[in-house]
Order: sequence, then C-alpha cells, then structure tokens
Amino acid sequence: MGWIHEEIHYDCKHYRGEKPCVHRVNCPYCVHYLPMGYRVLIFKVGAMGDVLRTTSILPSLAANLTPKSDGNFHITWVVDPPSMPLLENNPYIDRLWTVNEETRLRLQVEKFDLALCFDKDPRCLALMAACRAETKRGFIMGPEGTLRIANPESENALLLGLSDYFKFEKCDKTYQQIAHEMARLDDAGELYLLRFTDEEMVAAQARLHDLGAVRRPLIGMNTGAGNVFPGKRWAKEKFAAAGRELAEKTGGTIVLLGGPDEIERNSWISEQIGSACVDLGCDNPLRHFAAMVGLLDLALTGDTMAMHVALAGNVPIVALFGPTPHHEVAVDVRSEKIFRAPVGDQVMARVPEAESTIQLIEVDEVVAACLRVLER
Repeated sequence: MGWIHEEIHYDCKHYRGEKPCVHRVNCPYCVHYLPMGYRVLIFKVGAMGDVLRTTSILPSLAANLTPKSDGNFHITWVVDPPSMPLLENNPYIDRLWTVNEETRLRLQVEKFDLALCFDKDPRCLALMAACRAETKRGFIMGPEGTLRIANPESENALLLGLSDYFKFEKCDKTYQQIAHEMARLDDAGELYLLRFTDEEMVAAQARLHDLGAVRRPLIGMNTGAGNVFPGKRWAKEKFAAAGRELAEKTGGTIVLLGGPDEIERNSWISEQIGSACVDLGCDNPLRHFAAMVGLLDLALTGDTMAMHVALAGNVPIVALFGPTPHHEVAVDVRSEKIFRAPVGDQVMARVPEAESTIQLIEVDEVVAACLRVLER
C-alpha cells in the first residue's frame, strides 16, 4: 500500500486522517482535492462587537491572497466560546478554535504562513509569540510578558490603548481601518461578515410573528449597554418617549432589544409605550437574536454589541454616543450617528449613566434622525 501513502493528500481541506473524508474516495483517484494552500491564523477572542468588526478583514484577505495562491487559502480563527456563534457559517473560516489545551498543543506543531493578532488578551499575545508562523502582524507578547506590536503598521492600534488624547482627538480612523492597517491589507469594502442559514432566518421570522411584531416598519430599540460602560446608556425615559413618538408617526412596531441586564428596564419601557411595543425577550441565543435583528427596518441603539449585529445584518441604524469615540464605528450611508463629546475625564467607564454626555442628546433629535433613515 506504499503507493497510496505517497499520494495521500495530507494538505487537503477535506482530509481527516482518522476516517474517510466526506467524499469517501481514495486520495490518488479523488477529483475533489482542495489544498489548504496559504495558511492564516487569526487571534480575536472578544469582545463580541469587536469580533464582528474584525470579520471585515476576511474578504480583504481573500482578495489579497487569491492572485498569489490561486484561491487556495486556509483560515483558522481563535475565539472565546461566547463569541463563537458570530463566526459560525462564515464562508471564509475553515476552523474555529478556542483558547484551550488542544489549541496550545496544536500551535506547537502546526505551521502557518501568516498570523494576525487583533486582541490584547495575554492568552492571545503569548500564543501569538509562540506560534510557528512565517509572518506575524498585530499584537504580540514581548519577553517582559507585556503587550508589544509585531509590525510597525500596528502602532496606531497600540496608541489607541495608551493615549486617551490619541483615541478621542487625534485618531479619526474606524476600527476596520485600523484592523486593515495592522494586517497590511487593502480594504475590500465589507464592514462586517455575518451569515445565517435559511433555517435560522425562517425561525427568526416565525418568532417575530409569534410575538406580534408584524406592523411595519419594525423599529428596534436596544436600550442597554451592559454594566462595564454605564455611560453608554441613554436614559430609559428618553427611549420610552422616542418609542411612543416613533410608533405614532410611523404606525410601526417598536421592538425592544436587550440582554439579562435589561429585563426590568425593557419591561418599564414597554409599559410606557403601550400596545405598539413588542419585547423581544432577554434570553435569546446569540445567533437567534442576531437573525431577528437582521429582519428589522431600523435599529436605535447606543454603542453596543447589538449595534454591530444590526450593521452586520445590513440594518440601518441611528447610533447614540457619549463617552466612546464615534469615529471608530463605521456605518453605511443609510445610517446616522448622534454624539455628544465627553468632557473632562468622562471617558469610557469613568462616567455613570446619569452624568454621561449622552444624556444631552434630545428625544426630538433622535426621532428626526430615525424618520430620515426610514425614508432612505
């Protein structure tokens, strides 16, 4: 059987080794041979919104690699389990790994042509430093055990974390632009890449119908922002007032979005808006939630994961910003951003909800923006 061994395609994307591949044909005679070609390793484990934004590099990688590899490339993405659903069914990703013992062991053996690290998590930095890749770009761990950059083009990404002045006043690039700089890639123009199966979309449509979200337009309102950055939250009273006015002026349905932290908040807002309001619930599985958001006509949201999910689902948004840099968020031409710049030391987690400059955004301004977006 030596002649079979010599012609086994160990580098085929279909090869499994411990069992026949899906085509169940001996390698020497198989017409389905698909070599891995150029091998890419990506580290981006969290947060969820940033994981989604980082998917913008995948079409750019494909456009860059196709001429030099005849379209044969193989992408492995290392991500934390909570964010993994956002990368499932992605046509560019061949393997999804998490940071565990198996990954650490495999990275001691496997070779890659390119490793990209967009995460400052020490686990990723250490694995980036130790992995066997010919070229490394992005963040990496130095011998001191601290964050460094692997290539000069990642300097801006480093400065965003080191300097509030640079982050809020000097740098005007979007997250996607920074990511492409780090990877030394030309931008193919995709802001996000999130794909659902037909079955997931049918289930999402059925769920919205069962909840009574049938009167168009469907206007989603993501009312929270988690507890890490409370200053991202617009006041619940303003959400309720905006929801009532939008329901009256459009004849549509207000769809409340949120997670476990928004249960009481959304219940109160729903009571204030009345029968035109539908609460989507706060315990939906991530992909199910994202698929339902993708069916909305508009999303009104702060700087949250739901904002990124809406943009990834090609839903136009009106996004509200206070203590976070609005210029980092890339939106399409249908969407609008409203912001009130932070003052003094009101930066990121330092400002409580009631004191955030986001509360300076008025209801009338938000309603007007929502109506403009719906007309586009």
